[in-house]
Amino acid sequence: MKLYYEIIELYKDKTMQERMFLYQELTKFLKNLEKKYRTEKCREYFVWHLVTGNTLPKGFVNVFDFECEDSIFEFIKKLKRKKFELMILENG
Repeated sequence: MKLYYEIIELYKDKTMQERMFLYQELTKFLKNLEKKYRTEKCREYFVWHLVTGNTLPKGFVNVFDFECEDSIFEFIKKLKRKKFELMILENG
């Protein structure tokens, strides 16, 4: 449940430009995970399904999140702490 609140807090009180930037950053992170682990492996993780909106498959392996620098939950927490104005200016 904590991840749900982290995602809500991530987008709360942001401008549309900031929300789009956050969405792009999260999408980029998820695509990099797909490249690193392959889509089939990503589908074994609960957080992957929660963030991408995919349905959990039958025989779902009960792994919550990736570890260390690949953790989706930790990436979302880091995004919350960043200064958006500077990030948007740097990235166009």
